[in-house]
Amino acid sequence: MATSEPELTDEQILAFEQQIKDQEAQKIPLVCQDEPLSKLEEEFKDNESFLRKVKNLSQKHSRIRKCRGDGNCFFRAFAFAWFESTLHNKSKYDAALAQLKNTPALLEKAGFQKLAYEDFYDITLEQFEKIPAYATDPDLFLVSFQSEETSNAIVMHLRFVASAYLRVHADDYEPFLVAEMISIDEFCAMHVEAFGRESDHLQIISLTKALDVPVEVIYLDGGREDEAAVHEFWPDEAEKGQRAPLQLIYRPDLTDGEDDEDDTMECSICSEDWTQAGPHRLISLKCGHLYGEKCILRWITRSKGPKAGCPHCKHPIKVSDIRAVIPIKLGAIDTAQIERFKSEVASTKAAIVERRYQLEKALLALSMSRRELEKRKARIQLAKDSNDDALMSLSKPRRTLQHSRTDYLLTEDLGTRVMTINQQSKMIFASTKRRNRYGVDIFGLDRIGRVAYIPIHDGAIRDIKCRDDLLLSCGVDKMLKLMSPKEQQAVQNISMEAPGWCCSFDPEHSSLLYCGLANATTLVYDIRNTAEPLHRLQDRQKTGASPMYSLIPMIVGGKSTVLCGNLTKITAWDLDDTQCHVVDMDCSDEYKPYSLTRDEMDGSLLVSLRSHESSKHVIGRITDDWKMDISHTFDHIHQQKWVSKTVHFTDDDDDSRSLYCFANDENGSLCIGDGGQATTYPLGERIFDLNYCKLNESGNKIVAALTASKLHLYTFM
Repeated sequence: MATSEPELTDEQILAFEQQIKDQEAQKIPLVCQDEPLSKLEEEFKDNESFLRKVKNLSQKHSRIRKCRGDGNCFFRAFAFAWFESTLHNKSKYDAALAQLKNTPALLEKAGFQKLAYEDFYDITLEQFEKIPAYATDPDLFLVSFQSEETSNAIVMHLRFVASAYLRVHADDYEPFLVAEMISIDEFCAMHVEAFGRESDHLQIISLTKALDVPVEVIYLDGGREDEAAVHEFWPDEAEKGQRAPLQLIYRPDLTDGEDDEDDTMECSICSEDWTQAGPHRLISLKCGHLYGEKCILRWITRSKGPKAGCPHCKHPIKVSDIRAVIPIKLGAIDTAQIERFKSEVASTKAAIVERRYQLEKALLALSMSRRELEKRKARIQLAKDSNDDALMSLSKPRRTLQHSRTDYLLTEDLGTRVMTINQQSKMIFASTKRRNRYGVDIFGLDRIGRVAYIPIHDGAIRDIKCRDDLLLSCGVDKMLKLMSPKEQQAVQNISMEAPGWCCSFDPEHSSLLYCGLANATTLVYDIRNTAEPLHRLQDRQKTGASPMYSLIPMIVGGKSTVLCGNLTKITAWDLDDTQCHVVDMDCSDEYKPYSLTRDEMDGSLLVSLRSHESSKHVIGRITDDWKMDISHTFDHIHQQKWVSKTVHFTDDDDDSRSLYCFANDENGSLCIGDGGQATTYPLGERIFDLNYCKLNESGNKIVAALTASKLHLYTFM
């Protein structure tokens, strides 16, 4: 006897639908890296009405930052934008901090118990008070909002604040709930305080007024207009236009309403099927949303005419906007094969573009080499034609930095990039991202173009190191990974207590690995047993609380030592007795370190420091009493805004000539100095990382500069 499958209840169907949406939402971070607005054009390329609005929007805005669509996106986007708006504005930060500190009084006035809100408030206040420190490292600011514990606590506090404002001003806002037939307390409990519930006008209005923060919501809908609708929320209409509002974009889920056939026949106001004729016939508004005619007429009447807005998108509507629609049955066709062909065509086009870029750069490099060859031939011929019959002795020309080639990185802007060079295999490993996985693109020193891609991490990569045929990396996913690029598989996966900020091999002990964390801790692992770290080095009284951006294991005075650099000082840990020593840099307290590197060829250290108006580069060695024995100091009058690595090396033709490379953030250029005025090589964008290696025995070296979209290679020859 055949048995029929049990029918699912409406509650079970809704639960399954929500589970699917939650699983899809988990695939993207809570707050993403900012990206070009053109990404939306690619996303809506097959939707003409949306694409038209996005193109017009790109004339006023260049970049966007997405938040996970988990029902909390308004509160999370508001919080991030509000915090970010104060990063470099002291007066705005002070005013916002004062508003935040006033929120407990509002909550208690609305009847909230301290036990209910204090944890969320404490986390929010703690993160806000860290903003001055985040100003020097915006990446760390983003990481804090990508932590579910921190980010969700901030969301909940803002939900409570919005709810408290509505409860305190119930007389002003309860009339808006007549259609829902619920009280303001019920509305707040079900729609404002409930985690994961979407926000509407009331939530936005209450939060902007409670925190005195104006907001502009740009609504991307499917209407026929060329411009996206803009909804402005001002705490005080008299101040409109006197200060800049937070700008948020709301993008509806294009799959909403396409789940089943029954939903497409229902009026979303009354949940009854519309008809082809009669008072409940199907009509369309200018914004493109569909309703039963009698329902939308009743909606406009209750909304007092001119103040009426579309129930779905809030676009202003009036009776003259109503247009009758004749519904027809639409059959679904399987477009999977077409989409697969489109994907293959897009991949092929991308490959062609990449090949074209590499060919153009190769031709440019060839042309430059030919010109240099002609110049040298001309100099030789001039020497031969001279009247000096004596045997000429041509002095060896001084080495300079010459552009070799540029490789293009055809991926999204990650916010930060890092790289390492394997001199033995002549390979460069540059961090990248593909399909929500973070890994490395591999480039050859002796060939043009990308060689391979290896996925490694689930979060952004903060540092990469290589030794022999192994690759060590750490990232914000709290993982330290040891990889074999040749086999493209992991040798070790080590879970850590906090995001990894830097990592290193030990040059003396092949079994030791090091990782500096975002919480100012350094972990030392033995790869033969990685269940627990061999050493956990932390002394915040001496190191401060900022992340470790550099680690250098070395021998100092016969002792195994690891040098650690963060944004406040350079410290040295004696691994024999695990004691922390602050390195005396012998410079003014106004200068703080932002880079610490070592020349592997002669063992000298380069410490780069910055103040508010200038930068300083110091070359030397660590003495037994933990002081910097300085051999060279170079000063530059330019503000170093970003944290980026600097490198140094010695000219093989002149041992007394120390050269150092650094990024000039003010004009986006690579600089190389040797004591006098630094030579500048304009690149036109921020430099994220610098590295170098010896190319051959003749003393030529390769200097690599990594930006958001390009890998620039220079030869020191």
